[in-house]
Amino acid sequence: MDQRLWQKVGRPAAVFFLSITLTAGAGIEPGYVFAAKKAPRASGTKVTRVVKVKTKKSGEALHWKDARSFRIMEPGTSEQLALAEGIEEISFVSSDPNVAEVSPEGVVTAKQAGAARITASAAGASVSCEVYVGPRITALGWKNTEKRRTIEKKEKFRMKAAVTPADAAYRKLTFRSSNPKVAQVDARGTVYGRKNGRATITARTQDGSNLAVSCRVTVGKKVRKMTWKNGKPKMTMRFGEEKKFQLTFSPKNVSDRRVRFYSSDPGTAAVNSKGVVTAKRRGLVKITAAARDGSGRKLNMSLTVKNPLNPFQTHFLGHRGMPKSYPENTVESFRGAAGQKYWGVECDIWETKEPDGTTDLMVFHDRYLNRLTGYFLPVQWVNMQNRANYPIVGGRKNDRSIRYLIPNLEEYIDAVDPVHTGKQLIIEMKDQNISRAGAEKFFETLRQKGVPGNKVTIIAFGKETLLTLRQVGQEYTAGIPDPLSEGQGNAGGRQSADGQQSTGNQQGEAGQPGVIRYDASGADYWLLMRNDLSEENTLQEISWAKTNHMAGVSVAQVMKDKSEQGLALREQKLRWIISRLKEEQLKISLGPLDDALEAKKYVDLGVTEITTNQRIWAKND
Repeated sequence: MDQRLWQKVGRPAAVFFLSITLTAGAGIEPGYVFAAKKAPRASGTKVTRVVKVKTKKSGEALHWKDARSFRIMEPGTSEQLALAEGIEEISFVSSDPNVAEVSPEGVVTAKQAGAARITASAAGASVSCEVYVGPRITALGWKNTEKRRTIEKKEKFRMKAAVTPADAAYRKLTFRSSNPKVAQVDARGTVYGRKNGRATITARTQDGSNLAVSCRVTVGKKVRKMTWKNGKPKMTMRFGEEKKFQLTFSPKNVSDRRVRFYSSDPGTAAVNSKGVVTAKRRGLVKITAAARDGSGRKLNMSLTVKNPLNPFQTHFLGHRGMPKSYPENTVESFRGAAGQKYWGVECDIWETKEPDGTTDLMVFHDRYLNRLTGYFLPVQWVNMQNRANYPIVGGRKNDRSIRYLIPNLEEYIDAVDPVHTGKQLIIEMKDQNISRAGAEKFFETLRQKGVPGNKVTIIAFGKETLLTLRQVGQEYTAGIPDPLSEGQGNAGGRQSADGQQSTGNQQGEAGQPGVIRYDASGADYWLLMRNDLSEENTLQEISWAKTNHMAGVSVAQVMKDKSEQGLALREQKLRWIISRLKEEQLKISLGPLDDALEAKKYVDLGVTEITTNQRIWAKND
């Protein structure tokens, strides 16, 4: 090698830059470092920079600077490639320039979806990397298993992952077991059960998206057979009936007893995750229980849904008690209905005044007394003090020698006794606009009698009455101050209509003295409307009920035309009303209906409640 590496250039102290390419075989050993400050130089030359030169043996392997053997690129993006060795004279070539092209400087540009190999060559050596053009993986899941699976010892199972999007550029995954002594997994995702226990198998993406999905694998006993514990391969249920079906497993020591239930027609019979089947309409449906341990075992049931022999799956209500046996809306009528198997007992309430001006709530249907008492007086004249002057006459076999008192709300509650009988109180408020005092009297009576809020259904034609009652009910639920406590707790309590003192709450739930609470949150509010309204007015009523969050709409039966044609038109109108209510997801009540065949029609249409005067309809057989 020429020892005169440095020569004088121009005048003394001139800066001289030297670029040298050294290769093995020129008297230089690979890896030898030359420093300019040690090199011989001509006199008068000044060295201003130390230059180090590394050499590489011809044919020795090259390496990428970022040590990546593959890369994922989106179409239209570019990336600079560089070698770890710092060699400048490099040639680059792409195996498919239509997918990824590379410039002489090593800039790779992704063109379209696919794969291409980029090769860099220098000093007789080369290195390659794979370039995958396309989207990265955005979601990862399992294709052929759930997040939990059971395998037995010495069993093999290949776990396949579902990659999103399907055209992801690089779909290869790595698999890892948290406990290879229990379950080991290879690079292809094949799991092998080694001994009883649990291990978590994790699949992870390699395209830089850093996504992973896991499956808890139990090595143990799988389900061999399932049978119905409380059912048969062929079963029959009635419309509206619910039944929970349970299973037995073989062997008894299966590792995973989880089951998925599903129905071939949820509109006919639906089944939830706990195996509770609800019959919704007539028809034939298949209920399937599928083991979730990976065994693939299934158990089917052919279920026939029939109409009830009697329409008892719909809630039937005693209309004003038991008017076939006792005069309507009397204590005796309510007590008789409570002894039957009605779901609820209906009554009618008017707001009246006692002689001292206090509010009372009397039970009577008509606006005037004459139909039941013979006195042509407005019902608002009646109170607990004078009701004996206007007795209701009649009873069994219309015996007019028997006299019945007009009851109030408290006596109605006592007769039905919902706390012990479980009956629903169906209370129609007759006033179009109940007063604040009347609403407070209503909820105070329920509170004193200990009636749960979910045992109360309030219906009314009067929209303001419904809104006032709901507002006062919400206030009672939150807690209202007792005016008799004077901030020191309700020592005396409120006075009921019969003169008795309620104890009241000495202290509210939040610690406030003299706060009265009654949980009315479970009460239902229904709008009452006639079935002979025009189509426009009917839709307005339904819209109001939906907008104001009513639980349902009770449709009162008005039959002016009892001819065959008139009855057919009434049924057509009712069917239309029911379909509109179902579209708005509102509950539906009809009544009174006293014909069993007619009632069955509306049961099939999904009516929620039907009031009736027929006692036999209340039986559950």
